[in-house]
Formats: sequence, structure tokens, C-alpha cells
Amino acid sequence: MDKNFKKNRKQKAKIDPRNLNLSNYFSENSFTSTPNQYDWTTIKQTDWGVYHNDKLNNCTCAAAAHLLKCWTANTKTEATISDDEILEAYTNITGYNALTGEGDEGAYALDTLKIYIWRHLCRLAIT
Repeated sequence: MDKNFKKNRKQKAKIDPRNLNLSNYFSENSFTSTPNQYDWTTIKQTDWGVYHNDKLNNCTCAAAAHLLKCWTANTKTEATISDDEILEAYTNITGYNALTGEGDEGAYALDTLKIYIWRHLCRLAIT
């Protein structure tokens, strides 16, 4: 691992007033019949992938890819997501420069969700 790699750098929380608060939609008793736990990953067929998260602070982008792989595996066809695709997403979201290494400060989860996941969901046409 690169000695200059700054693992686990967390940025300050980013608040968006448009975020949904589940307590506004569900009461405490809404989920009384749901199981305490369920493993949604058992159906997944392919490797999870690291998506450069062993060298970059792109954990939100790697996590988004893992979410998409798990969601799609449980619907119809598991999404294929490449390392290069995640690197491109990280670059687009943060301005990271792969040639110089500048801008590797991580991405807000909110930005990653808004920009990357929704683009992917549209591309995969999940309904």
C-alpha cells in the first residue's frame, strides 16, 4: 500500500434539507412483521471488487458499486461495474486527478448517492 495513502479520512457531514427522514413516514410499529435480519448478499454471484479503495479515499464510490451489485443481483441481472468506471465516478464527483494524485480527499456520501447511484440506476433501468 502506498505510504502516502490517507485511509479513513472522513469529511464533515453534508446536510441537505431535502433528505427524507423515515420517521416522517413510518411509525415504530410499522415493521413488526419484518425479520430482525436478512442476508441479501447470498444470491450475489460475482466478486465484490475493491474498486481502487485500497489506494484511494473513494469508499463512497466503492460502496455505491457494492450496493448496485447487491440490488441488481436480487432483481434480475447483477450489474457489472468496472474499476475504471468507479475511478471515473470518483473523478467526476471530487475532481480527483489520477495523474497527479491531487484531490484524493474522499467524497461526501450524499454527493455520491445523488450523482453516481441515480445515473447508474437509470442506465440499468431498474424498475
